[in-house]
Amino acid sequence: MISIIIVNYNTALFVNKAIESILLHTKDISYEIIIVDNNSSQDLQFHISVFKEKVSVIYLAENIGFGRANNEGLKIATGRYVFFLNPDTILLNNAVGAQANNRSLVHKVEHFMQIWRANKQQFV
Repeated sequence: MISIIIVNYNTALFVNKAIESILLHTKDISYEIIIVDNNSSQDLQFHISVFKEKVSVIYLAENIGFGRANNEGLKIATGRYVFFLNPDTILLNNAVGAQANNRSLVHKVEHFMQIWRANKQQFV
């Protein structure tokens, strides 16, 4: 399984198109789509309501930045692999499946760097 994580900040129309392209062009591989809304002023729910059964959405109370928002998506991801996708990306030709099946493109994480901030441990 691949977890596809998209961070949204006022890009709801782009997110809609990205989801459409994932659903249309991802074949022969199981995946989940996780959208992290970084406290947008746009109504993301309205723009992606047609996909509500096919995506998980995390709504953040404040804009925490792109990297930290991706980490929020990782917290609920269940896939063996993670595919971070910018909201303005359109996928074609089974791009997710091609990357998952091409071992030269999939890299193993060999170590985590620990960061300590305000008595909280984070891994990056």
